[in-house]
Amino acid sequence: IFDLDDTLLDTSGFLIPIAARESCQAMIDAGLNCELETCLRIRSELLKSNPRSQIYRELAEKIGVRADTYVNDVAFAGHKAFPSSNVEEDIRLRDGAVELLKSLQGKYRLILVTAGDPKTQQRKIELLKIAHFFEQIEIVDVLSQTKQQAISMLQNVYGGTPFEYLSVGN
Repeated sequence: IFDLDDTLLDTSGFLIPIAARESCQAMIDAGLNCELETCLRIRSELLKSNPRSQIYRELAEKIGVRADTYVNDVAFAGHKAFPSSNVEEDIRLRDGAVELLKSLQGKYRLILVTAGDPKTQQRKIELLKIAHFFEQIEIVDVLSQTKQQAISMLQNVYGGTPFEYLSVGN
């Protein structure tokens, strides 16, 4: 079972900075009370101490919102903007990823489990031209499912014990 973001694709180095900027701007447009660079700096600081947290809510609470807005609305604007960030056509797999997938294909059942906005994740898969490597692709919508739930479902479909699976991810 392969992960996509920050495993096969360098998301943190390439896509995350763009998406972070877009989510901060969406929050500012919705009422976050700061400038873009301040939002980005505080976002980075918060993620160092609490990765993958409720970052948008924390940003809205820490920075504050304009008097005519609500914390939940501002946080939702950031959350909504981040995973649906536009994916540029020039994305590419990490060095050696294609060779690795080719060497494993046919020897093992390869499955891709990726989490995020379904349309964005599907766009990445299409641009990278990797669907043919995988017997199954599960796109986990982070608003309604976890990767653990998806992997448990896969185990129910394919059988075997957890010890018979290898998860390759960050």
